Amino acid sequence: MSLPLGRLVKDMDTGKLGLVRETQGGKVRLSGIGGAGSWWCPRYRLSLASPDERRALGLDPQGAHDDRIG
Repeated sequence: MSLPLGRLVKDMDTGKLGLVRETQGGKVRLSGIGGAGSWWCPRYRLSLASPDERRALGLDPQGAHDDRIG
């Protein structure tokens, strides 16, 4: 799975949504939505946000490549 900067993903371990901010080897730094802080997550633990999750944030449910929020 390609994880460009700004892509909305879900941490499958915590259920939190975040935007990709940095990648380093097998780890990805995410920033939480609405100022929820940032955290590092193993790449294998991530999935793309679902259409329903995207829609709830006012984003294109089909998965536009630029997910920058706010």
